[in-house]
Amino acid sequence: MTAETIAMALPGGSRIGNGWKACCPAHDDNSPSLSISDGEHGKVLVHCHAGCPQHDVVTVLRERGLWSPSATPQTQQRGYRAKSMVPGPAHPVPDRWDPLPPDADARSAGIKYCLRGWSPIPLPRAKKTPCYQGWPNSRFTLKEVEQRFMPGDNLGIIPGTASGGLVDIDLDAPEAVALADRFLPPTDSVFGRPGKPRSHRLYRVEPVPETKQFRDPSDRSMLVELRADGGMQTVFPPSRHPSGEKIAWDRDGQPARISERDLLAAVARLAAACLVVRYGK
Repeated sequence: MTAETIAMALPGGSRIGNGWKACCPAHDDNSPSLSISDGEHGKVLVHCHAGCPQHDVVTVLRERGLWSPSATPQTQQRGYRAKSMVPGPAHPVPDRWDPLPPDADARSAGIKYCLRGWSPIPLPRAKKTPCYQGWPNSRFTLKEVEQRFMPGDNLGIIPGTASGGLVDIDLDAPEAVALADRFLPPTDSVFGRPGKPRSHRLYRVEPVPETKQFRDPSDRSMLVELRADGGMQTVFPPSRHPSGEKIAWDRDGQPARISERDLLAAVARLAAACLVVRYGK
């Protein structure tokens, strides 16, 4: 089985440079994001630029009769998944802090976030949801970020233990956005988008909490969410929101350090204040 055979059997298959491209069969792909090339000793290299794990791509190709044992991918032989799937943070928390440049893209931002001790994951362009299974366990090395993160795509950060205790306070309700400065501890790490400015506040928390949601008891709408351990990810700058708005830093400094108890208490008070404003009680 050759790269050409695989590419031409998939939608969007065509020649590009020294290899081939096609629509990735492991996700709903309307714009060819799968690179396919011939390697050494009859091996085939496949790589989904939207972030699908190589194992998932190969599984679907095998189910369609487009993969043979002799085509075992080179990167899988080199332990690609083993390096990317580890339980703890992939990078230590740095002593210095370099702000993200204004012209950063998903790849350069992913590298910068790795150096901050965070765990980035690739997301499809203008999307909020990962397109591959097993993403909560992804821990990409710097080299893998360079290979898998495409400049025009989105990226997310896995909070909690995966990112050295990073916690994202996601202000969902407009009341929460308006009241946050009065109830949340100050932090130098804040981002949002034009339609919801400063709606994400970042902290470094010990011990690392589980994700906790604060909802309106009447209609169950989300007021504010403490996003940490528990299979969560947050779309980070310089991604683009599904509305088309660009997600950008308001303050790109170090997250404030705070205890789990103090942060939970502050978020709970904020949620209660949102209900007071909403219902006047």
